[in-house]
Amino acid sequence: MDTRRLIAVILFALMLTGMVYSQTGITIGGNYWHPKIGIASTNSNDEIELGSGSLYGPYVNFRFNKFTLGGSLFVGSMDVDLIDLIGYKYTYKRSDVNVQLGFNIYKGLAIFGAIKNAKTKYDDIQDEFGTNYGASQEDKITLYGGGVSLSIPLSTSPVFLYGSFALLTGEQESDWYENAKVDVGLASLSFGLGYRATPQLYLLGGYRSDALANSETDDTAETYKGLMFSLGYSIK
Repeated sequence: MDTRRLIAVILFALMLTGMVYSQTGITIGGNYWHPKIGIASTNSNDEIELGSGSLYGPYVNFRFNKFTLGGSLFVGSMDVDLIDLIGYKYTYKRSDVNVQLGFNIYKGLAIFGAIKNAKTKYDDIQDEFGTNYGASQEDKITLYGGGVSLSIPLSTSPVFLYGSFALLTGEQESDWYENAKVDVGLASLSFGLGYRATPQLYLLGGYRSDALANSETDDTAETYKGLMFSLGYSIK
């Protein structure tokens, strides 16, 4: 069983366990993220924009006492243009499985541990002359780490501020690299406004920025930055 399937099985088992034992609440919902893709220098403020796309998928959270157990899935595609850099452009298809376990330290302030397993496929690869090479390459990334999240109500209104920051590290498996596997690190920042339409229904709108660096290219990082929207509903 590969890592991705193992994490999917673990996610299902955790969700089932939470459903059986949770006494305080279950929230289900969906996410939509529209990131722009770039390559940024780690030594300066220089950044090259390469394209954009859309990622979306469901999530579920189980709340019990001060703990939160959550899982989410992201799927989608992004168009990347590297004609000016390496003479190729392609469609970047991606799927992520994420699992988080959080602990609420104080009202709205929580820390969490996270596991991310991402699989990407380079499809519709074309050169500068328009020759299409189809699909040929897949990458797998497994990351582990943690972070902190914060939610701040604005007085007694249904509007609130939210934010989170996470650092993860792990391994990327790809034929692009000489040794097939390289060490990678991810920094992720999200922030925005939330609106609680009812005690059960809430909406989030904000901005998410991810930076992914690996040991093969220490002087650059892949960046994914864009607007993100979420809809959630508490069942109980």
